[in-house]
Amino acid sequence: MNYSIEEIKAAWKKFDDSMAFCVLKNGKWKNTPMLYGFKPPNPIDGTSAKTRKLKDVMDFPEYLEQYYEEI
Repeated sequence: MNYSIEEIKAAWKKFDDSMAFCVLKNGKWKNTPMLYGFKPPNPIDGTSAKTRKLKDVMDFPEYLEQYYEEI
């Protein structure tokens, strides 16, 4: 897929501002982007949970390929 400069800037802003919900289970972290109305499960199935900046757990190209929805 090809993106215009404006679309890349919009995607980067959303990526830069977004958070990820991270759950530690069986010694491994599972990172889920908190995008498009995501709500953490209740109760949380894991040893530990926290939120982190999305850019700390995912690369921008991966975000574009898997999660970015055009506005």
